[in-house]
Amino acid sequence: MGQVSVVARIEAKPGKGDELAAAAADMVAAVEAEAGTLVYALSRSPKEPEVFWFFELYTGKEALAEHGQSDAMKAFQARIADIIAPGTQIHRLTPVVAKGVEFAPGD
Repeated sequence: MGQVSVVARIEAKPGKGDELAAAAADMVAAVEAEAGTLVYALSRSPKEPEVFWFFELYTGKEALAEHGQSDAMKAFQARIADIIAPGTQIHRLTPVVAKGVEFAPGD
């Protein structure tokens, strides 16, 4: 089975960007213990400081499912529930080619 990538766009409510960034930093630290999570990176828009993008890379569908059901994810979701704006977008993708990231193409 091939690796799975995720790109997620999360927008904080006005004035809540730093709070979202702090919660995400704690989540990234928790993900260090997930063997199946290869990349878990957060970026912030310089033009829209309330908008954040996650790039994630998993060893496969099982690793993504484990991440999504983890206690750390449940705590993160509870922590950000009141600070995120509606409209979070999550895209599950199949990696094709990359520089700086090792990946195994899908079947």
